Amino acid sequence: MKIIDGNIGYLNINFFLAETSNTIDAYMNLLANTDAVIIDLQNNGGGNPKTVNYLCSYFLESNLLINTLYFRQGNRKEEVITHEINGKKRIDVPLFIITGPKAFSGAEEFSYNMQTQKRATLVGETTGGAANPRDVFKVNSDLEIFIPTGTGTNPVTKTNWEGIGVIPEIKTSAENAYSKTVELASQAAEIYRNKKASESKKLYDELEGILDKPTQSYSESDIAKIDQQILQIFTKGKDLNLFSEGEINFFGSQNIKKNPIIAESIFKSNTALYSKSPMTYLAYGDMLELNDKKNLALTNFEKSIALAEEQKAPYLEGLKMRYEKAKSNK
Repeated sequence: MKIIDGNIGYLNINFFLAETSNTIDAYMNLLANTDAVIIDLQNNGGGNPKTVNYLCSYFLESNLLINTLYFRQGNRKEEVITHEINGKKRIDVPLFIITGPKAFSGAEEFSYNMQTQKRATLVGETTGGAANPRDVFKVNSDLEIFIPTGTGTNPVTKTNWEGIGVIPEIKTSAENAYSKTVELASQAAEIYRNKKASESKKLYDELEGILDKPTQSYSESDIAKIDQQILQIFTKGKDLNLFSEGEINFFGSQNIKKNPIIAESIFKSNTALYSKSPMTYLAYGDMLELNDKKNLALTNFEKSIALAEEQKAPYLEGLKMRYEKAKSNK
């Protein structure tokens, strides 16, 4: 794994080992802020199907059918569906996959899934062509045979790559595959960066428009609309790596005196975006108490304590003291 000039992430995977989701999470975390991603599967012979699906799930929306397996034994079908992962999904980052004739089975499945979903550009040579599930059968003490036990059907093509291989969009030799992919990724990364910069400016303009509103009496429908607008802005900003938990809290604290209703909405959005953080609920509870919403404040202090207990946070006793103080002031 490395970061190439131009903020391009490069990950070389030679085999999809079982039970390696934590390893994938670690690598994808290092690539989380890159402007393009290259996955090199030229020498990948396949591996565990669940591991393949886990990596697919980083680049595709969840609950998406990407393959259906049929097995002769038991006449059964098994659907392969993307799911939530433990890291940050990269749904729109430019993705490039380097392929070659040594890529088999799981490496081909990942490539084929990304290609048929129009999620990646494949560069290199056609893959080996091993799509069907196989098992080893013992003939005698000296002979074992490796034969297919089922077949897979892609929901887009209604077929698979067995005996054909996955054919890349950009065909080039193995010697030139890496340099060609870096060239294409560099171009895509620049476009991606420019798009993010434009989206970032738009978000900041929208946020400033809300923060600059004068203090006024808001109806319940006004507040609900503000809550929705602010949550949308910070959600998009989080996806663009603009707003961390601390930065959102900073925006909230800057508006406590100027516009406490807006500040409350900002702190509330932080609990939605960073729902596992005890501190977001503490800050939101503090703001609710300032806005004379005592019962709701206590509910959020309780949530903060529960999370801190679960996480064995070192500041747990401080949260309990804050809760008792709020309770006595009710």
